[in-house]
Amino acid sequence: MSTTLRKSTAGPKRKYYSLTAKGEQELEQFIIRWTQLSASVNNVWR
Repeated sequence: MSTTLRKSTAGPKRKYYSLTAKGEQELEQFIIRWTQLSASVNNVWR
């Protein structure tokens, strides 16, 4: 994750977060695992 500070029109500077390339890869893997888990749980209740 990376952060940047940007000016705000009201109040102090604001901190913005963005994913790094590694973070994007981890997110993709998490979504795949979550989808598989969700499908398995949904199949139990059918």
